[in-house]
Amino acid sequence: MIAEIVSSRKLSFPRWAGIFLLTVFLGCLARSSLATTIVLRNWGGVRITQENEGIKIAITTENQKRIAFIALNDADKQVRLAAVKKLTDQDTLAQAARRDSEFAVRVAALERVTDDSLLQSIERSVTAEDVRAAAVRRLSSAADLASHFGDPDPHVRRAVVENVNHQSLIDEAAAHDPNPEVRVPAVRRMANLNTLAEIAEKDQSALVRQEAVERLSEQSRLSDAAVKDPSPEVRASAVSRLTDDDFLERLAQSDPDARVRATAVIRIANLSRVNQIAIQDRSPEVRALAVERASELPLIETIAQKDPDPMVREVAVGRVLDQRLIREILQNDDAPEVRAAAVRRCGDATLVEERARRDESPEVRKAAVRRLSEQSLLAQIAQSDSSAEVRAEAVSLLRDQGLVESLVRKDPDPLVRKTAVESLSEFRMLDDIAQRDPSPAVRAAATRRLHGQSLLQRIAQSDPAWSVRLAALQRVLDQSVVSERVKADPSQFVREAATRIVTSEDVLKSVASRGRQASAGISAASDSWIITGRLLHENGSPVAKQRLLLLRLKKETVLPQKCDDCSAMPHAETGMNGNFQLDWTNETVSSGRAFTLVADTENRLVPLLRNGKRFKLVAGSTANQTHLGRLTMEPPITIEPATP
Repeated sequence: MIAEIVSSRKLSFPRWAGIFLLTVFLGCLARSSLATTIVLRNWGGVRITQENEGIKIAITTENQKRIAFIALNDADKQVRLAAVKKLTDQDTLAQAARRDSEFAVRVAALERVTDDSLLQSIERSVTAEDVRAAAVRRLSSAADLASHFGDPDPHVRRAVVENVNHQSLIDEAAAHDPNPEVRVPAVRRMANLNTLAEIAEKDQSALVRQEAVERLSEQSRLSDAAVKDPSPEVRASAVSRLTDDDFLERLAQSDPDARVRATAVIRIANLSRVNQIAIQDRSPEVRALAVERASELPLIETIAQKDPDPMVREVAVGRVLDQRLIREILQNDDAPEVRAAAVRRCGDATLVEERARRDESPEVRKAAVRRLSEQSLLAQIAQSDSSAEVRAEAVSLLRDQGLVESLVRKDPDPLVRKTAVESLSEFRMLDDIAQRDPSPAVRAAATRRLHGQSLLQRIAQSDPAWSVRLAALQRVLDQSVVSERVKADPSQFVREAATRIVTSEDVLKSVASRGRQASAGISAASDSWIITGRLLHENGSPVAKQRLLLLRLKKETVLPQKCDDCSAMPHAETGMNGNFQLDWTNETVSSGRAFTLVADTENRLVPLLRNGKRFKLVAGSTANQTHLGRLTMEPPITIEPATP
């Protein structure tokens, strides 16, 4: 299991994720036989081509888990943007909206989030320093930009490094800045190749070494990094730039890490070796990537039926041509993702319709609905399917505008109403929806289709939901309104967006300089703390209506089984989707104190786990908010009776 990505912000990934970490590498270039089309990349669920009209990016996989990894981790911002636009998983969209380095990707992800609690966590992820950094990026004077080089906040220093043209400042940051997230963009822009090679070998941060390795071309240095670097990510980057096929074959079979072996599989020219890896590698991630390149159709068909891992079978099904075999897999495979792949390949319209109506998995029904053209069946599914995602997919294909308008008003789920708003061909309803729908996601979707400047300005200034104000602000033309939002909007996210489109240089200078003295001496302690996350069962289903407590950790290592007065402790309750938000405003939140979260069950206090392990939260170690992602409850310990 690939459990952690190298970043100052920790992420947890599912078991298949290693293969798609390789999407950060742009190796494996292959030219097609057409003179007008160059295939730049065609693996790991992404196809990039250069054609006469420019670069085209396509997400070729329909698997939401694979798309999620691409959206969170691909090095190319345009690929991440394309993935986000095809993504439906709300938690992953929220991660992209909170963490992506590109504002356009964050906004695209935000526009697809319909969960109100996730929207709140996204808004809290933006700090005043993010707003300052946005202003620094837009300063037109080189002297003004360089004046922020020594800013105590790394967000601001990174903005300087990404935009300044003084090579000496860039080299200084690459070699000596204490924060790796500043050194990374500096390494990307530095010109001194000797220093670059030294950084690739010696920098303490794997993130920085990886960036340096991706700029190296000397094969001997790349070979050394591919074998000797302790970080799998750095070794994989080095492998992606190697050209020795024999060396690549050895690495594909011998490196202990699946990410490195998978990178080598992408580069190997010997397809018979790839075929062998597709059935023999111990890692499902590597086998799946090898299946994408396998050259023998009978081998692919065997893998589609017999590989023990559903991810590998799914990839293989995507390459099967035999319709009899596809029908058999669609009817008999027990994994929803494999049946969904089969329904996308199935040429039997009757069987596709049957799966759209009756398959037990919403993932399969949604994939089948996407293949339908019969409007009466789509109308039936749009109104009656138990899954909001399936109904929304059907709504997006409806031609009956009367039914679409009805669903805008009546469907109980904001995802369906939002999809209906986006499918409306008549604009007469939008003004009312933008102001009256109870869901911010639906109001924002309607607002993004408005044209009247008077209403847009009013929404940008007065809607109670920050995401709706943001949608309006992006369509407002009056710069006085934009400047006012830079200064006065209560949401940091909206202020950052306004900072990116305001034209006044005076406003930008004011924002860039705001709080510099305060940030230089900021205390880690805070009198407020907001903790968010999502509590799930082991099978991935949400834990609803569960009371959670913030418990202070003392020197004792054993947590109490019960609390004397639970009502006095900071607490929260999970919603129906498992999401929670714990707000604590108290003078006793002093820096350095350690806490953990527990579930207050009927019988005892149960510790919560992050990535399968207990965790602690230290007051003042982050900004005023902490997002924990997905959590589970620690299972009870069972003691086997002694054998007589």
